[in-house]
Amino acid sequence: MGEDAKPLMDGYLEIEIKNKDGEVVEKYRQKLHSWVRNFAHALRGILCCNTCDPCETVIDVNGNSYPYPRTFAQSVPVLRVDEAAGSIKKGIVFGTGTTPASPDDYKLESPIPHGTSSGQLNYKECTVRGVEEITNGARITIVRMATNESGGDITVSEVGLIAEASNLQANGNIYFLILREVLSEPRTVPNGDIIVCKIILDLLV
Repeated sequence: MGEDAKPLMDGYLEIEIKNKDGEVVEKYRQKLHSWVRNFAHALRGILCCNTCDPCETVIDVNGNSYPYPRTFAQSVPVLRVDEAAGSIKKGIVFGTGTTPASPDDYKLESPIPHGTSSGQLNYKECTVRGVEEITNGARITIVRMATNESGGDITVSEVGLIAEASNLQANGNIYFLILREVLSEPRTVPNGDIIVCKIILDLLV
């Protein structure tokens, strides 16, 4: 690939802070650089393995290793990141950790729990938008918002993306980190305000 060649996949993390009236008071954007090894193993597993003959291994958020892909039933998740409101098992999750990202990360350093008590965020649903046509490619956007009802300011310094997969060895579903971004400029969410995060993936020709 020449020096001027464009990457086949590009990505960005976008964050907006909105006040209680829904007005955007702050915007932040940084390039994605921190896909962890779990994502590479999962992607290869999907591309070249049968679910009854796994060829890769992923590490879940508790540090346990599982063969991948290894589903235990039909019509089950393989690499699912959408999530319901109030749950942070998968999808976009915010954190307060500041340790630089590593390819070996398998969890956020300090995830912010769901709730309305001190140090918590009220997480809304995480959605994956339909494929969008862009110049010379296609775009996938993953979005999640959360409100700060904790009574004090909360500073977000890391963002993770957690995927869900069915696993026979676990006799159920496992949850594993595929992306961890440490913000070069942490964002403070004042009490009563809203944080909106978008993970934007551009697949380019």
